Order: sequence, then structure tokens, then C-alpha cells
Amino acid sequence: MGESTDIVWDGEKNRSLDAYRVCPCGVCSKNRKGVGYLSFSDASGRGFTIWIQNEKVFRGLTQALRRLRRDRRDERSLGRSPLYGA
Repeated sequence: MGESTDIVWDGEKNRSLDAYRVCPCGVCSKNRKGVGYLSFSDASGRGFTIWIQNEKVFRGLTQALRRLRRDRRDERSLGRSPLYGA
């Protein structure tokens, strides 16, 4: 594995946990190489970004996040807790 590709930061507030594509303007990827990144931040702006260098990994992560959201939505519609299965 190459150099460290994760960053912990204070900044943008309430960023949803998701896999994001690099923007076409190149600003977000100026100092990083990759096809996209996994990122999240809380209400106070404390968050993280993990750069993803491989397209196959990016697509797999995107699909996994979609499945997770779908499963959580389905569990809620059935009146079950998505975390505890009760």
C-alpha cells in the first residue's frame, strides 16, 4: 500500500457518509491522486476523508453503501431497528 491517504479535518458540517467522485475542476484533488473518496463529517464539522485510487474499489464501496442504505430503509419500514434487529 502506498502513502497514507486519509485525512481528519475540521470544516464542512453534516457531510453525509458517502463515496464522492473527484470534481472536474481539480480543486479537491490538487494534492491527492485518486478516482474519488469516502468522506463524512458531523454537526460540528469534524470528519474524515479517505482517498480511493482504484476504480473497482470505488464502485464496490458505492454499491455497498447503496445496499446498506436500502437495508436500513427496509428495516425501518418493517418497524425493526436497523442496528439491533429488534
